[in-house]
Amino acid sequence: MRLSTISQLVRLAKQRMSQKQGHETSNSDMYDQIAHSYDDDYGNIFKRVKREIDIELRQLPLTSPSIIDVGTGTGENIILAQRIFGSLGSVYGVDISEKMLEKAKLKYPPLHPVKASALSIADHVPAGADLVFIHFLLSYVSIDRLLPQVASRLKSGGYISIASSLFTSWPKGQSLARRFRLDPHSVEQYIPKSSAELREKIESAGFIEVDSIEIRKRLIFANTDDLYRFGYEQGWVYQLFDLLQCAGNPEKFAREWSHVLPFSDEIHIHIGIYRKV
Repeated sequence: MRLSTISQLVRLAKQRMSQKQGHETSNSDMYDQIAHSYDDDYGNIFKRVKREIDIELRQLPLTSPSIIDVGTGTGENIILAQRIFGSLGSVYGVDISEKMLEKAKLKYPPLHPVKASALSIADHVPAGADLVFIHFLLSYVSIDRLLPQVASRLKSGGYISIASSLFTSWPKGQSLARRFRLDPHSVEQYIPKSSAELREKIESAGFIEVDSIEIRKRLIFANTDDLYRFGYEQGWVYQLFDLLQCAGNPEKFAREWSHVLPFSDEIHIHIGIYRKV
């Protein structure tokens, strides 16, 4: 990847970082620009995540479920649900990106695309869903604000499927930041601090756990291009780069931090199914 291309991606990533007040629509242009490559799976993380979600969903006693996919992206969750349940009821995909929704609609033509904020789904999507997906959205939206919206759209006894990265991710990167007296917790963010914290918030909102797992995936970055690309697509790693004063400046990052490559670290992800009481 050329440095000019990386610079463009980093500028977009800084737009993503500036979104700290739960109004994720400010990132719509960024997602429009990465929609064409969004299904690329650096490090096979999403392949691993899908396998765990598949195991959890197959436990549910659902037939032709109606689904709301909040932050649907390119519609991969819907395709997974179709493979598991066969026929589906009404399916609504909510996303801030027009380009993402277009890709999702191509994959699953019966989709009802909804271009809107996750925090406004009660205004755009009818109630009565059997299953709601909330996958990799909690980096940008407060779960305390999102869960009441989701609960209002679910049937009694309906389910939410949650997948979220955790702030315990990147222990090596966070340690590196602290060496320079840069505290990663000083960056405003919504990422759950732990599985325990996330579970407590979900249960406090009126859900009970059906199943959950926390996975830890090790990644090795051989060059700065890969590290920038992955951080951009995952959404919050650039906050650490910002603390290191390298965000938006791949040349500076390559010059000052190439000695740490190859760089290996872990991402921690909570995956769970919860039922509305």
